[in-house]
Amino acid sequence: MSMSANLMGKRKRISLRTSFSRALNQPRYVKGAEDFPLYPHGENSKVALSRSAGWHKMALTTYNSPSNVRTVCLCQDGANVLYWAQPIKGGKVSPSFEAAGEYIFDKSIKTRQLLDATKFSWDNAGLSALVNPVVLSNMEELWVTSEIFNCPKYANIYATLSNLQPGQVVVVNSLAGILEEEIKRTIAKTFPLLRAIVVVKVPQGSMNLDFHKCAIRSNRAKELLEAKFPGQRRAVGECADYLKEVAQQTGLAFAVQPITTGSILEFSLGDYKFDEKVLSGVKQNILKKYTVKPTPIKKEEPEKVEAVATPAKEPLAEETQPAQQAVVSELEEYLDLLTRSGKVGTIKLKLILHGYSMEYGKEGLKQEFEKFTPAGKQKYGKLFRFDK
Repeated sequence: MSMSANLMGKRKRISLRTSFSRALNQPRYVKGAEDFPLYPHGENSKVALSRSAGWHKMALTTYNSPSNVRTVCLCQDGANVLYWAQPIKGGKVSPSFEAAGEYIFDKSIKTRQLLDATKFSWDNAGLSALVNPVVLSNMEELWVTSEIFNCPKYANIYATLSNLQPGQVVVVNSLAGILEEEIKRTIAKTFPLLRAIVVVKVPQGSMNLDFHKCAIRSNRAKELLEAKFPGQRRAVGECADYLKEVAQQTGLAFAVQPITTGSILEFSLGDYKFDEKVLSGVKQNILKKYTVKPTPIKKEEPEKVEAVATPAKEPLAEETQPAQQAVVSELEEYLDLLTRSGKVGTIKLKLILHGYSMEYGKEGLKQEFEKFTPAGKQKYGKLFRFDK
């Protein structure tokens, strides 16, 4: 989309940061002039938020946390967020791992607004929304439309991105520097999990401006990631083979910069209510899954001596021989942890299994159930429905 001022006339100056921040931080309490995300702090937090009684009442049963944001997608027609865990809505676990937020660049316009350089002008890419008013500290991937760079400050990079052809995937090593310039901080300390920055160029004239589904860890994406990075936690946006497939299928073009400093083991918790009640369990599972197990050190063999004949011993009875260590399902352990707390009911357990199925597929859920102990299968069997 060209930004020729001579052809556009007067455009309204806007703040991308303000609009992006509002769209990213969901859910929200909106009443009159009050418009805040529902990010209540934990019981022992020293942070005292200045909020209305209405906000506090809603935050009792509907809440989330900035620590829960896994992937940010700033499309041209709105923002999408992919979460580590389902937010709480109305006292129940939301069935979805994602949320969408609309842009409000001009409050006088009541219809849906697009990021359009023929109507609006902006001074920067608005990426400070990732740290203001809250830091999205566990962000693993950042996907943005090339249109955020359609301003004088980034004229050169925008010209480069505009020349990308449908189906093309290229590496652009300046993206990390731009992000750090925007947030006035280092990536390593601010987003220690970040593995990839992806800029998406939508074909000219395309009506499909929402590309967030490209960032979802689909079965195909996980298959290619596991083949290239076996046993490692890597981002969709750093898998070149997957991006090439998607680019060819959709006509999108991708400019990518992998971030080598990102580590899943840096997953952190804030003092938010959601972190305390939900993300603490997520972190425990992440650390258990991805922490490298120490390699056992072989004991030195004792010096061989000449054998002396001794009376033969009876073999140990089968029941006294050391048993092989059973493989315990991590999912079963997590369900046990939740049920022992006494705060989780059947509905929440079913939603957790639904989320697991969304992440690993029904076949993956079925295979995981097969790893359950006999007691676990009896205890949780009714929660698993493989016929649907």
